Amino acid sequence: MASNFKLNTFDVTTNRPKLKDSESTEIKFKNVEVVDLGTPANYTAADDLLTTHLQGIDSALAGAAGTDFSDSDFRISDNGDVSKKLAFEVSAISGSTTRTITMPDANVDLGLVSTAVQSSLLGANNGVAQLDASGKLPASQLTVSAMEYKGAWDASTNSPSLADGTGDQGDVYAVSVGGTVNLGSGNQTFVAGDWVIYNGSIWQKVENSTAVSSVNGQTGVVVLDTDDISEGTAQYFTADRAKDAAGAALTDSSQIDFTYDSGLKTITAAIKAASVSEVELAASIAGDGLAGGAGSALSVNVDDSTLEINTDALRVKDLGITAGKIADDAVGKAKIAADVAGKGLQQASDGALETNVVMTLQNDDAASFSAGEFGIIEADGNVVKVDAQIAGQNLGSSYVMALESIASAASGKFAVGSYKLGGFSGLSEEAPVYLHLTTLGGYQQDLTSFAAGDHIVLLGQAVSATEIVFAPRYIAEL
Repeated sequence: MASNFKLNTFDVTTNRPKLKDSESTEIKFKNVEVVDLGTPANYTAADDLLTTHLQGIDSALAGAAGTDFSDSDFRISDNGDVSKKLAFEVSAISGSTTRTITMPDANVDLGLVSTAVQSSLLGANNGVAQLDASGKLPASQLTVSAMEYKGAWDASTNSPSLADGTGDQGDVYAVSVGGTVNLGSGNQTFVAGDWVIYNGSIWQKVENSTAVSSVNGQTGVVVLDTDDISEGTAQYFTADRAKDAAGAALTDSSQIDFTYDSGLKTITAAIKAASVSEVELAASIAGDGLAGGAGSALSVNVDDSTLEINTDALRVKDLGITAGKIADDAVGKAKIAADVAGKGLQQASDGALETNVVMTLQNDDAASFSAGEFGIIEADGNVVKVDAQIAGQNLGSSYVMALESIASAASGKFAVGSYKLGGFSGLSEEAPVYLHLTTLGGYQQDLTSFAAGDHIVLLGQAVSATEIVFAPRYIAEL
C-alpha cells in the first residue's frame, strides 16, 4: 500500500474527498470527522464532519467571488493598527440606484471633500461665483443691479461719447471734467467727481462729488466778503471800531483827563490843574536840558553861544560845532565830494582837496573834440584845437582840455587851470607833457622833434602812467 497520499478531487455527488497515492491508487473515505477544530470565523458548518466543513468553506468562497458586498461586512483595516477601519454607508442612496465614485489620476485627500465645491456649481445658478484672471467678479455673474467701472468721462465734451439707449446696464463712468450735457433725456449738469450710470435705457447722474454744493446760498466758484454775510452777534473788525473800543477803554485818573472824539477818532489827554507841581516838574526834568518856567511851563536851556532859539526852532550855532565834537570818519569822502562839487574843488585819492576848475565852453573848431584833446580859449570865449605852433601865435590864450566828446559848435566841459586829469596811457611818470608839435589837440613828452622857430607849450607833468597835473603855460620859441 502506498505511503504518500494527496487530495485528488472532491466528489460532490457523495460529498467526499478523493485521495490517490503516488501509484494512483484511489482511496475513498467515508464520514471523516475533524477533531478539536474550533468554531470557524468565516464560514458555517453544521457538524464536525470534514465534508460538512469543506462544504461551508466552498459556500463562503462562492459568496466571496461575487461583486456585491454588504456595507456592514466590507471593511478596510489599517495595516499598522487593525482597530482603525474604513466602512461604507450607502443607505442614503435611492432605491434601485447605483452611485459611482470615480478616482482621478491624482492623490486625493478625502478630508477636503467636506469643503469642496462641485465643478457643475461653478458660475451656475444657485452655485458659486468665479473670479476672472484679474481677480475680479465678472459682470456676467453679477445681478442686474451690479455696476462696472468703465473709466473717466469729460462732461464738457461728452468724451467718450454717451447717449441714452447705448451701453450695458450697470456701466459707470467717473466725471473728470464738469459740464452741462443732454444725453437724450434733457440737460444734466455734472461736476468733477460725479458718476454717470446706465440703467439699461438712459444715462443718469449720481452726485458723488466732494465739492461743496453751495456756500451761503451761492454755487460755483464762490467768493464772499463782509457784504455777503450778516454780522450777527460777532461783528467784523474795522479800524474805526478798534479805535472806538480803545477810546471806550480809557479811564480818567486823578491827574489826567482822557477825551475821545468818536468823529475824528482821536484821543486827548489833559493833565489836570495842579496835578503836577513845579517842584515835581523841576525834579523830573533836572539834567535833561529843560527848565520849569512860570506857571509850570517848560523851556529849553540855551546859552546863546552854542545853542539859540530861532523863532520856534532850536538851532546849533557855529561855536557849538568843534573838531573835538566830530567823531572820526563821521564825515566820509563821499560827503566831502558832494559838498565841494561845483565849487572849484575836487577830492584827491588820498582825501585831500585840490583845485578843480571845470568850465562849460563852446567848441568853435571845425572838428569834434574827443576827451583828452587840448585847445585854447579864443578872444570870443570859445575853444578851438591847438598845437605848439598855433599856441605860439596866441600867447595870451588860456589852455584847456576836453573832458568829454564835444561836437563842433556844441558846448561841453573843459578843464581849465591846475587839474589832475586821467585817461592817458604810457606816460613817463614825473616827466613833463608838452603840446604836440603838429597834431591838433595832441601831446608828447619829448622835444626831439622840435626845431628852431618852433613854439613850446608845457601842458603839465605826469604823476602816473595815466594821469597828469594839468597846469598849461607857454615856455618859449626855439
